[in-house]
Amino acid sequence: MLPIIAKIGLFFSQPLTLFTIIVLGLLSFDRKIFARTLLLLLFTMIYNVYLKALWHMPLPAHMEGWAFPSGHMHGAFVFWGWLAVEYRKFWFSALVFLILCFVGYGLVYSGFHYPIDILGAAFFGSLSILGYYFLNKISYFKEKPERLGFFFIILASILIVLLTPFERKPHMWKAYYGLIAFSCGWWLLRLCGHRFFRHHQ
Repeated sequence: MLPIIAKIGLFFSQPLTLFTIIVLGLLSFDRKIFARTLLLLLFTMIYNVYLKALWHMPLPAHMEGWAFPSGHMHGAFVFWGWLAVEYRKFWFSALVFLILCFVGYGLVYSGFHYPIDILGAAFFGSLSILGYYFLNKISYFKEKPERLGFFFIILASILIVLLTPFERKPHMWKAYYGLIAFSCGWWLLRLCGHRFFRHHQ
């Protein structure tokens, strides 16, 4: 039973799983919710690399790279946590809590991380969600949410400059270019008066 729980947790932390859900969400009537979730997830992928570079805490002996805070847990935490904030349903929040417990357990059980890496990811993920929540309350961003994307591009650029070439990871660049492309695309759609993101204004 424990290996099955671990596999379930790992499944819900995989980038492929998260981005597939986002694509499906963007094709639904909750487009703005999943667009905001995508912005936070992409920035978190960059932010996590920077955090790891601050501590240089190694992964378990059989792996290469830095462990603290866990990137998979950090990404899963902001993804599922932000959806819980958006939907504000008790049953969904309870489900998210269970999913995140499974994710943390799966990463530790499979030997990918130590518990401190999971707790660190949950801590920084909580800060990210809290900060993002208040940013979304600011009228400048609330009126045109794509502006948050450009704000994140500026922050991400600063973090990347602070990293050495050795500390910059390939998946960080994918997130950075994805953040630029999605933010510009959202802005152009609004500029052209497209109705794609007009749900849940």
